[in-house]
Amino acid sequence: MSLRSLPVKRQARPRAQQPKPNSRAKRQVASQQPESNIDVHSEHTDIANALVDGKPIDLEKYKDIRLQRDQDRSNLLYRILLVLKKHDDEEYKPASEEVLRFVEDLVIDAPELFTEMNDHSSTPLIVAARFKLEVLFRVINLLVPADKLRECTRQKEKCPLSSVNQYMLVKFPLEKKANVAASSNEKGREEIKRQEKCDGYKSLGTGTREPEGLDVCLHGPVNLKELTKHNDKIKAVLSAGMKQWSCLQELLDSRNFDSYTAKTLIPHLSFRSLLQLCPDELFNTAGNGGFNPLQNAIRLYNESNLDFQHLSLVIKELVERAPSSIYFKATYSAHQDRDKKSLRLLVEIADRIEEDMQGDYTTFDISANEHGEYDEFEEESVGVDDNNDPDNDVEYGEQEIDPSEAYEAEAEIEYGGRRKCIIETEHMLKMVCIGDPDLELEKKLEFLYWGDANRVREIGLNLLGESNIIGNRYIEMARNRSGTIFETILASVKLPYWNLQDRSAHQQQTSDQESSTEDKNAEQISDPYEGIFNWLRGSNVEKIFTVEVDDTGPEPHSNAVIRKCLRDFQVEVFKWKKYDICSETVYEAAPHAKEVHLYCRGNTAILRSWAFSPELHNMKDNLNDEKDCKEFQGTMKDILSKKCSRLKHENIIVEYPESASSRADVDHGIFSVGQEGSNSMPSIGAQPCQDDWIDELRSFKDYVINMLHGVEPEPTVKIAVLDDGASLKELGQHSSVNGHNICAKGKSFRPDSAQYWVGPCKHGTMMVKCIRQLCPMAQLHVGRLDDSGAVEKQKFTTESCHKALKWAMEMDVDIISMSWSFRLKAQGQGTDSGENGFLKTLNTALRSNKVIIFASLPDKGATSEIADYVPVGNQGVIRIGSANIWGEEAQEIKFASRHFLLPGEEIPGESDKGSSFATAYAAGLAGLMLYFLRAHEALEKQYLDDDSLLALQGQELYDTISKRIQMAGTIEGMKTIFKVLSGKNATDDIDLKGFFVRPYLPLGKKFGGDESQRINRCRDIARKILPID
Repeated sequence: MSLRSLPVKRQARPRAQQPKPNSRAKRQVASQQPESNIDVHSEHTDIANALVDGKPIDLEKYKDIRLQRDQDRSNLLYRILLVLKKHDDEEYKPASEEVLRFVEDLVIDAPELFTEMNDHSSTPLIVAARFKLEVLFRVINLLVPADKLRECTRQKEKCPLSSVNQYMLVKFPLEKKANVAASSNEKGREEIKRQEKCDGYKSLGTGTREPEGLDVCLHGPVNLKELTKHNDKIKAVLSAGMKQWSCLQELLDSRNFDSYTAKTLIPHLSFRSLLQLCPDELFNTAGNGGFNPLQNAIRLYNESNLDFQHLSLVIKELVERAPSSIYFKATYSAHQDRDKKSLRLLVEIADRIEEDMQGDYTTFDISANEHGEYDEFEEESVGVDDNNDPDNDVEYGEQEIDPSEAYEAEAEIEYGGRRKCIIETEHMLKMVCIGDPDLELEKKLEFLYWGDANRVREIGLNLLGESNIIGNRYIEMARNRSGTIFETILASVKLPYWNLQDRSAHQQQTSDQESSTEDKNAEQISDPYEGIFNWLRGSNVEKIFTVEVDDTGPEPHSNAVIRKCLRDFQVEVFKWKKYDICSETVYEAAPHAKEVHLYCRGNTAILRSWAFSPELHNMKDNLNDEKDCKEFQGTMKDILSKKCSRLKHENIIVEYPESASSRADVDHGIFSVGQEGSNSMPSIGAQPCQDDWIDELRSFKDYVINMLHGVEPEPTVKIAVLDDGASLKELGQHSSVNGHNICAKGKSFRPDSAQYWVGPCKHGTMMVKCIRQLCPMAQLHVGRLDDSGAVEKQKFTTESCHKALKWAMEMDVDIISMSWSFRLKAQGQGTDSGENGFLKTLNTALRSNKVIIFASLPDKGATSEIADYVPVGNQGVIRIGSANIWGEEAQEIKFASRHFLLPGEEIPGESDKGSSFATAYAAGLAGLMLYFLRAHEALEKQYLDDDSLLALQGQELYDTISKRIQMAGTIEGMKTIFKVLSGKNATDDIDLKGFFVRPYLPLGKKFGGDESQRINRCRDIARKILPID
C-alpha cells in the first residue's frame, strides 16, 4: 500500500495557537497544543499503529491533530518512532516503505517536528538516532544538494532534479503565468513544450514512478526559488538539532556496526550528509566518557563481530569532516586514557589485540557467540562423537572437527580483517597529520609518537646545505651509516644540486690537483638522485607530499630518471627545479600533484607549450633565449594587463635567470661551498692524529673488545653528542666491532629540519672522532643543534639545546657530551623559554642519577665566571678543562674551577684546541670504562651459566658486580673512576684545579696470557677503578 496513493486532500496548515501565560510552553514550537476535547496521545497512537501494521489510514480524519502535541508535548513523529521501537522488542524490523514515506511527507510539511523536544527532554531526532536509523537517514536524504539544483547542461542528460524527493518537487510548482509570459520568444516556447512533455509529473506526489523520459528537464514545472528556500529551512532545522552531542554519540554505537546489518544501518553517503549538518565544535567536544566522536569511533575497534570495513569508512568520513579532531585530547573523564589523542588510542588498541592473538584460543567461551552459530555446530559435533564407526566417516567424507579449532580459525580471520582496517585507519591519521602544512614539526612528532623516543621516525629528508658530492657513494653511506628510519609517509624531500663542487668548477677553473680529481670523478656520476628515492622506496616510504630538488647545475637529471624517482610516491607538490622540464615528465612523475612549480630560462616556445600543449618534448638551449624573452617582454605585459584587470602594466616585473658569474655565489643551503657564515664553527683543519696518551690505551681497548667473543648479548654503551651534527664519513669509522654493526642515530633540531649529517658539521664531526678514538664500540646519538644564527647571536640557540637534551634523555643514553656553553641572560634582559627549559631539563636529568653529563669550560679567560655559563656552571655536571700532554692547564682556564683535565692542547695535525676536545675525550673514556665493566659482568654471567671452573663462588660476589655496574652509570661513580684513572685514591676530594687524567698508568698494558689470567686481570681492574665497600 502506498500512502501517497490515498485520495487525501491536503489542507492549509492551521495557525499554531499561542501558549498561554504561565503554561508549560516556554518556547515557540511548530506543532499545535492539544485541544481539551481531543485525546492527542490516543489519536497519534492509532495513526502510528496503523502505519506500522500496514492498515489503511483516513488522513482526512486526522488532519487536525497531525501537527499537535499530546500532554507530554510529544508529537506524531515521536509516537511513530516509539511504536516502531516497541515492534522491535523481539527482533529488529526495519521500518516499512509506507512508514518512511509518511515520515518524509510530514517532515517536508513541518520540518520542526523532527527536532521538537518534549517534557522528557527527548526529540524524534534523538530517538531515531538511537533506535531507527533508517528513519533518521530517510529524513537526512530529503536535503537537496547544491549540485542537484543546477540546470541541465547537456541534451538528453538526466535532470539533476530527478533524484530529489518527489513530494518536495510537487510542493513547489512554478506558476502558470510565468510560463505564458515565456511563450513570447523561441526559448519560452521550448520551455512550454518541455513542460507539456512532463504534464503528468505532478502525479508523482501520489505515486512511486519516475518521470517519463530521462531527458526531460524538470526545472520548468518546479519553482526553484521556493524549493531552495524550503530546502534551506529543513537544513537549518536539522542543523540546530544536530548541535546535541547525543545524536552523533548514539550513531557511533557498536550495535550500528554489527557485521550482519551495518551496511544498511549507516549508509555511507547519508552519513556524510549528516556530518555536514553538525557544527564544527561538536567534533572537538568530549561526551560523557571524555572522548570526542572520532575517538569513540576508534574505540569500537576494541569490539568483536563488527563490520570493521564499514567502521573504517565511518572514521574516514569523521576525519574528512573535521581534520582537526584528530588532535583532540581525551578529557579527565577518560581516566587511564586521559590526554591521549586519536592515533595513540588506535595504536594501543592494536597492540592489545596483537597481545590477545598470542594467547590460547581454547580459553575463549564459544557459547558467548551472540549469533549462536557455534552452539549448533557443537551439537552436531557431539552427534559425530557418538558414532565411532570409521567407515561412516569415509562414506560421507566427513571428519571430526574440534569446535575450538573452528572458533580459532574464525578468530584468525576476524583478526586479519580488523588488523587491515586498523592499519588503513592509522595510515589515514598519519596522512592528515604529516600532510598538514600549518602544523609545526614538533607538534606533528608529538601526535605521531606522543613522546616515545623509541617510536620516532623521520618524516622528511632534507639535504639542503650539503657541501659534499651527493653521488652513489654518499647515498650508500647515508643508507648504511646514518641510522635513519623513515616513516611510511614523508612531509617533504629537499635536495640541493647534487654536485655543488662541480657547479663552482664549471664557473672557475682551479689548479688544485685534488679538486681536479674530484671534478673528474664527478663527471662519471649521472642521475644520482635515483639512488636517494630507491633508498626511500626500500625503506617502505609510500607517499611524499612535497618534493623540492635543485637541478639547475650543468648536469641535471634526465626526464626519464625524474619519472623513475617519483614513481608511485603520490607527490602533491612538485618542485623539481629543472629548467624547461617536459610537461609530460611532470604528469607521469606526479600525476596526483596539486601544486606544480615550473622553471624556464625564458624560451618563448617552452612557455607557450606549457600553456597550450598537453605534451612537451625537451628542447636544446638557445643562446638567444634572454634576447628573445626581452623582445617579447612588452607584448607579454600588454597581454597580462588585458587579461587581468587587477594587474597594471608598470607593476609587472620580469625576472631573468641569473648570469653564470652571479649564480656561482648563490648559497644553496645553510653553508656555501668553500666558505662559512658568520655564525658557523671556526675552521678545523686536517683530521687529528692519535697522540701518545691515546696510543697507550690501544692494548687495553683491544683487550676489552676481544674478551667478549661468543658472549651474548653483547653489552652496549650509548653516548649522546649534542653539537652541530656529524659527517657520514666519520660515522662510518669503527662501524663494526666483533662483527656487530654499530649504527649511529641522530636527530636535527634546526628549524629547516636538515638531516643531522648534512653540511660541514665540522665541530661535531671532530667530537665524534675524539669519542670514537677511545670508545669505538659506542652507539652514538647525534643531536644536531640549531647553528643557523637565525634567532640568536650565539653559536647554538638555547631552544635547540633544550630540545636536544630532552631527546637524549628520552633515548636512554648513558653519557651526554656537551662541548660548548652559553652565557646565562643577566637579570633584566628578559626571559628566555629555551634557557629556562634547558635548565629545568638539565636539573631533571641530574636528579634522575641515570646519566653521566660532561660539559666543557668556556675557555673565555680570567674575566669569565663559570657560574655565568650553562651547562658547565651547574654543580652537578662533570666539568672538563683542557691541558697539554704534560698536564699543564690551558691559559684560558687558569682561574676556572673544574673536575678533571684531559689533553686538548697541541693536538698533532690540528690547529684548533681547547676544552671542547678534552670534553669529547672524557666522554669517550667514560664510555670505554662503562663498556668494560658491563663486559666484565656479561663474562661472569656466561661462566656461571656454563658451570665453568672460572666462575666466581658465592652470590655476594655477583651482587658486588651488579652494584658496581649500577654505580658506574652515575655521575659520582664516574667521578670515582676518573679519580683512580688520574692516579688518585677513590676517596680523594677533587680540588678546584681538578685532576689530570692519565688512564694508561692504572690500567697498564699487560692483561694476561691464557683465559684464566685474563679474567683475573679483568677482576683486578674492576675492583681497582671502582672499589665497592
